[in-house]
Amino acid sequence: MMEKSKVIIDGTKRQLFKLVYKNWHHHIPNEFRKIMIAESLNKAVIEKDMNIHGYLIMESKMILYVELIGEQTKLWKQFYDCFNSTFKAYLYEKEQNGEITNVDFGGGIASFFLTQKLYDKDLELVLTGRKVIKPYHDPNFLKLKAILKQTRYCSILDYSGGISPVLVHKTSCNAT
Repeated sequence: MMEKSKVIIDGTKRQLFKLVYKNWHHHIPNEFRKIMIAESLNKAVIEKDMNIHGYLIMESKMILYVELIGEQTKLWKQFYDCFNSTFKAYLYEKEQNGEITNVDFGGGIASFFLTQKLYDKDLELVLTGRKVIKPYHDPNFLKLKAILKQTRYCSILDYSGGISPVLVHKTSCNAT
């Protein structure tokens, strides 16, 4: 059976994932949560050699377009290690200020996120700054583009001249 993760021209496998935040996200202010996630992704890129080709960090979930090296569990372990240390530091700081937050963070990536593979060619293209040409009117795609333009934590900012909060490996425009 053929695996559905995409093999790109340069020979690397890339996959789109949706990570839905579990209950921990209710304990952290929205903007600070997004910063924590962006910092954790950057740590994973720098320290763990994680390759991110596109991302979208939203209120209750994030979308990642990442390079798969080896098993998928290795990818999530890389991100979990970085996110877990950032989250522990946040909880420690809260504790030092007299605030106690009861959150379990010892169960691996599954204790923080519900992880799901996505198969959406349009989303892959848009997150990597490539054009999507549709021969018909697609209201869902127009809604997606509007969301991406309004979101401050998104890889398309990097491709349109802005400064991205997450380190992204740019994909060549002719890769499909």
